[in-house]
Amino acid sequence: MSIFVVLMIVAVILIGYKTNINFGIFAIVAAYIIGSFALGIGPAKLTAMWPTRIFFLILTISFFYAFPMLNGTLEKIALKVVYAGRNVAWFIPILLFLLSFVICGIGAGPYASTAIMTPIAMSIASLSGLHPFLAAITVATGSMAGGTTPISIGGIVMKGLIEQLGFAEQSGVYGIGIMVNIIKVMTIIFLLTYVVLKGYKIKVPTMEKPEPFNKIQRRNLAVIIFVAAILILPFLVDLIVPGIPIIKTLTKNVDVAFVSIIGVMLSLILKLGDERKAISKIPLGLLITLCGMGMLIQVAVEAGTVEMLSAWMSNNVSSSLAPAALVLVSGLLSIISSGLAVVIPTLFPLVPGISSTLGMSAGVLFSAIAIGMNTTTMSPFSTGGGLILGGIEDETERKKMIQYMLFFPFIMIAITILLVLLGVVR
Repeated sequence: MSIFVVLMIVAVILIGYKTNINFGIFAIVAAYIIGSFALGIGPAKLTAMWPTRIFFLILTISFFYAFPMLNGTLEKIALKVVYAGRNVAWFIPILLFLLSFVICGIGAGPYASTAIMTPIAMSIASLSGLHPFLAAITVATGSMAGGTTPISIGGIVMKGLIEQLGFAEQSGVYGIGIMVNIIKVMTIIFLLTYVVLKGYKIKVPTMEKPEPFNKIQRRNLAVIIFVAAILILPFLVDLIVPGIPIIKTLTKNVDVAFVSIIGVMLSLILKLGDERKAISKIPLGLLITLCGMGMLIQVAVEAGTVEMLSAWMSNNVSSSLAPAALVLVSGLLSIISSGLAVVIPTLFPLVPGISSTLGMSAGVLFSAIAIGMNTTTMSPFSTGGGLILGGIEDETERKKMIQYMLFFPFIMIAITILLVLLGVVR
């Protein structure tokens, strides 16, 4: 049965890729057929396998950031920061990297930061002589580096999955470890590309001074700062001055999903955007994929598939090579599927068994999977790659970019495996 479930997971990914139909739909059908008719899991228990927490998190965070995306607040922030650095041309790619990191890291997520920053980066490339592929790498690596902060969608989803796997007490430490390791790897890859493609030789771009924030954008900026402050300040104060009762209460109860809904409420009260248009920006397809695959993975757990895969890897891969092997498997799987929606829910459940058998730190294994997934998210077949291509207006430039994006993910995997073997990832 375990082998059959593995084949079904592979089939779901391949069929979804070939038909261009959401993986999650096939995953839900497969979960129902296997769960109810092969494993005897009733519909009620099967429905309970829907990952409600992850669904609610992505729903609320994407709803909140839909307003600044629609009214141009995030884009205006990006343009102003880039304009400020126009007189130090060599720093522009680094600035784009940092800006992509911040936009993604504060909670907007890699899809939002990529969608916002790619058109800006490509415009700057055309003005300054910056290599278009370096512009794309800058946005992609910056977004990936910021994609696992504690308040980003990726960081929240991974921490939630780690908690579900029995590491509730260590989830915070492992989450920070994943973030630090990804930042290290993505920064190294960005800097190598920056040097190879001579980003330090670009010309000063000709840019018009961005217009000031309008009334709506100023209000939205204030709401973003307010939400960020609620999410960050209690933990910062507790770190500096521990033991304050009200701060302790806040650190235990401040939740990014519910605070995001407060932000949505404020955005609607202040009339920062159209409610229906904001709702339309919620990534329903991603939610179906993520939650559908989550259901199928839970069925796989019930069938003993995770234990089987874990035992196979434990018996066939040495402890020194296990992280590198996970980078490779995660990276290859991410080429044709969504990293956050498919790769992470599929491979994270393998960690407890491998960690126990090989006597390795679970945190290193979680990091290896997360980094491997990120190395190929700019494949033209992936969501991240699609967003980059969607941000390029010129058709000729888009075709060239596809050629670069077909082979570069494999270079990123190779670099990452080397960094893992050298001990950079810990």
